Amino acid sequence: MKNIINGIRKCKENCYKARYKFDLKTTGGRIITKEELLAAKPLVDDWRNQKILLISQAPSKQAFVDGELSSLNNNFFSKFFLPKIFSESSMQAAMKIFKKRVFWLHTSNCYPFVYSEKRKRDKSPLLRCANKYIGEVIDKMRPLFIILMGGSATK
Repeated sequence: MKNIINGIRKCKENCYKARYKFDLKTTGGRIITKEELLAAKPLVDDWRNQKILLISQAPSKQAFVDGELSSLNNNFFSKFFLPKIFSESSMQAAMKIFKKRVFWLHTSNCYPFVYSEKRKRDKSPLLRCANKYIGEVIDKMRPLFIILMGGSATK
């Protein structure tokens, strides 16, 4: 698994770099510059022998440029995602349980942030990039459970 993760992190296909044309404002109000997006590396969780595989579309814009996925600094993770799963726990305890049990992967490890006015959401990732590592991870990891979050993951 560590070799696959290193491959994802070192991926140089630049599937979405041509789409990074503008500075972006996050939901938290922070401006992410085009330069930050271009400098960001593919983002994937660390391997800790987890037994549950969570597949979602992409890291949040903030997580992508900050290089932090399963972290309380990732607002999507700490303020939206974890409270939905661990409503009774402290976020510190919830994060510890999550990191021990769940390996988080995306159909796009380089965020395809291009917004679609028609659909009112980000466009789905390119299949050549989305399918690049998922099969390898599933074959190697042999998860007990796979959780698919969102339309991109279920496709």
